[in-house]
Amino acid sequence: ETSDPAAIIDSLLAEVRVVDNCDTDPVLTSDFDRADIDVCADAEYDITITWNAVDACGNPAEQVTSVITIVADTEEPVITAPESISIDCGMVSETSDPAAIIDSLLAEVRVVDNCDTDPVLTSGFDRADIDGCSDAEYDITITWNAVDACGNPAEPVTTVITIVPDTEAPVI
Repeated sequence: ETSDPAAIIDSLLAEVRVVDNCDTDPVLTSDFDRADIDVCADAEYDITITWNAVDACGNPAEQVTSVITIVADTEEPVITAPESISIDCGMVSETSDPAAIIDSLLAEVRVVDNCDTDPVLTSGFDRADIDGCSDAEYDITITWNAVDACGNPAEPVTTVITIVPDTEAPVI
């Protein structure tokens, strides 16, 4: 979710004041339209706001304009993911299985963006790929992707999890 630029502009506009020699509350209006804001535009652009005021006697103030520059969000999100690891039976106990270890690893993945507080993070990881009893060591490659609210894609990041199976028989 992107912080609301219109709300930021509204708070700035709320600071605009008009004074009159007799009327303690002259009417202040502007032509600001929230629909003019597009932080996902292809380039920076300006919004010109025209201010008008009139007092109780109908005397209009001289028009004033304000220019707000909208800076387009063209920056990609950044993914931080754990480095590649190996999981072997020495890491597994009766209370922790490989899936739980991998889940804890996956919980460390972060994505940050300059505008979007909640960019969408995806991966192709499938828990069904985990087989601690396979015949040979194998890798699970997880490619992390993210996109922000403006459609800016992150540079994909890869984590490789090497599964080292338990190939030793128990000893009696």
